[in-house]
Amino acid sequence: FSTAWPAPATATLGGISAVFATVVFSEHTYQYHCLKTNKIPHDHLFALRLLGTLFFCISCVAMFFFMTLAPLHKESFGPESHNVTAVWAFMCAKWSGAMMYFSEDYQNMQKENLVISGTTVQVSE
Repeated sequence: FSTAWPAPATATLGGISAVFATVVFSEHTYQYHCLKTNKIPHDHLFALRLLGTLFFCISCVAMFFFMTLAPLHKESFGPESHNVTAVWAFMCAKWSGAMMYFSEDYQNMQKENLVISGTTVQVSE
């Protein structure tokens, strides 16, 4: 699919990268609000870390695949080149890695907040 039509693969990786950037931003905002109000959200951070790890691995494989495919086809940089697709795969790997890192960081902050505040923490539902 992606070797015959590289532009859809580029658009797909760009869209996935945008989704991960949005999730990372909304998670920052949500966790900041929860830490500010002393409410612990449901434990969805493990699922985010797992999803981030999965897509980080997939994106790294895709990035190296397109980086090796571009010289074989002797392509220059352009909107439909494999090089641009490799850049979007890198962006997807960057945002999924950020989601993986920050979900673990927020999980540790929640555990620390529970220990420090004791019984004053409310669990939101």
